[in-house]
This record gives sequence, structure tokens and C-alpha cells, in this order.
Amino acid sequence: MSILKNEYRLIEKLSQSVNSIVYKANHIKTNQLVVIKKINLNPCLKEGELSFLIKLDHQHIAKLIDYFEFEESFYLVTSFFDGEPINQGNFSFNEWLSIFIEILKGIKYIHDNGIIHRDLKPQNILVSQKRKVKIIDFGISIFQKEEHQVESKILGTLPYMSPEQTGYLKYDSDQRTDIYSLGVIFYECLSGENPFFGKDKSEIIHKHLSFIPSELKLDQVKDDKKSKINNIIKRMIEKDPVKRFSSVDQIIEEIRQIQKVPFPIDKKKKNILLRKNLFDKITQKIPDFLLKQKSSLVLKGRYGCGKSYFHDLLCEEIEKKANVLKLKVMKSNSYSFVDLI
Repeated sequence: MSILKNEYRLIEKLSQSVNSIVYKANHIKTNQLVVIKKINLNPCLKEGELSFLIKLDHQHIAKLIDYFEFEESFYLVTSFFDGEPINQGNFSFNEWLSIFIEILKGIKYIHDNGIIHRDLKPQNILVSQKRKVKIIDFGISIFQKEEHQVESKILGTLPYMSPEQTGYLKYDSDQRTDIYSLGVIFYECLSGENPFFGKDKSEIIHKHLSFIPSELKLDQVKDDKKSKINNIIKRMIEKDPVKRFSSVDQIIEEIRQIQKVPFPIDKKKKNILLRKNLFDKITQKIPDFLLKQKSSLVLKGRYGCGKSYFHDLLCEEIEKKANVLKLKVMKSNSYSFVDLI
């Protein structure tokens, strides 16, 4: 049985691709189980960036423990997690929503630390039987401040790759790149299939650039929830990065609305959008608002502060008041308000 760096004993091969092999191993001194990835190409990460990654610590991120070169190959050592690829999970709709939020929390953590994963796919997001999730493999990650320095070549896994990663769209990779890949993964988890699979590389790239997937059927899910999750995923996989969510905070907020759980408000910032006295004050003015043909209401606040949730509550009250006044109002969605940052 092979020993690497006089520290790690290889136990078994977990997977293999054209450019890498992944092993399950244990640390000889501590007997700790680890995962070792052997990369046959030079990694995209530099020495300083790898040192930074070792400092990262989050419950949904595989901990980078060590890295080294040996016999012209590069090795990454991460903590071991007993799970299976996310698309192999069998969960209810509500369980999937909770899992999606946990994944998004992990991605938020790496984005907040200035990192873009760039290779999110089911094999890089593991889930345990207890619905615990772990995001793994930062072999081709880049730091946001160096986006413009990345070489112009296709890196990632084609069926989950964003349009801008194909090289045919003139946008740099940023947080929205990961958001696109997550949208594809979420679609596959809920439908059982990746909408961008094709018979060859050209067909897959063409689909990413022009194909619009059909809406998820989700026969056992209520229409309002079905509509909301379809809208979320549709926006995540927009071809144009500008039309996607700009941060995972926004997606977490939207999914929590489906769960009927308000987005948490940072009380230290004394955000007033969801304070009851403000809500009551506005709802008292709804009749006047409805009777004035050109009236408008602007919801103002930072991303993630609860504007969408407040908007939905307000729409419910407007419809109730309109019924009392025997007025017809057009049903609106979560983006019908003016969003000022």
C-alpha cells in the first residue's frame, strides 16, 4: 500500500478523471481519514492562495489540510466526508429546499472570502444520509481580485459550466458563475436530469448559450411553491450574468420565502423594513394608495434585508383591501418594486 510524503497511507481510489485521481487515505500519525487529490496539471491556485485556503473553516466546506508536490504531480489533502454526490440524494421537496440553503451558506462563505469555486458539480457537493452537506475540491478556484488575470481557456465541467466559462461570452468569472452552476445542480436534483447534457462538447456549449430548459413539473408540490422555485432557478441559469442573482444571499432569501421563514434581520443595524409599526402604518394607507391611479411605493434597503418578504406581505394586504373596495389589482411578483441600493 502506497505511502505519500511519509505521512499519508493510501487506502483506496475513489475516482479518476483525465487530469486527476482521488484517493481515500489516512494520516499515519493521527489515523485521521483524509481525501488526497493527485493533479497531473499545474493547479490554478498559487502558493499564497493555498496558504489562505488552509485557514478557511466552515461546516459546509471540506477543510484543506495540506498540499505538496511529488514526482511531477501536485497533491491536495482535505478532510474526509462520508457522503454521496448531491444528485444521488432522494429527498422530499421541503428537504431539498433545506439542503439548498445549506449549500448556499457554504458558497456564501467562500464568496465572502473572495473566492470563486468555478467547478461546482454534483460530484463536488456531497450529502450524507442525515442531510449534511460538504462542498469539496477547490483545485481550479480563483480569487475575485485576480479574475482578469485568468488565462482564456475552458476550465470546469461542461454540463455545469456557465456560458461565460465557455469563452463565447465576454464576461469574467465572478460570483454569478457559481450561481449558474448551482442553478443547474438544483434543477437536476429536483428533476433527475441535467438540461444541458449533450452528445458532445459542441452540443453542450450550444445548449449553455441558447437552450432554455422547460419548467420543473414537481407534480406533488403546490402551485405557488412550484412557481417560486421555478422562478428562482430560471434566474440562476440566465444566459446573461447581469440577469442572474448577484449574490447567494438573494437566493437564500427567496428560498426561505417558499419555506415561509422570514429572512433574518441584523438587529444591530436597526433595520426598520419589517418592524410592525412601519407595516401597520403603510397598510393603513392602502385604501388611499389603491384609489390613486398613479401612486407608487418604493422599498429601499440592502440585499438580504427582507425587502422581498416585506413586499409579499404587503401584496397580501393590498389584495385584501382591494376586495373590500371591490377593486381589481394585478397580481405582482417579488421583483415588482423599485429596488434602490
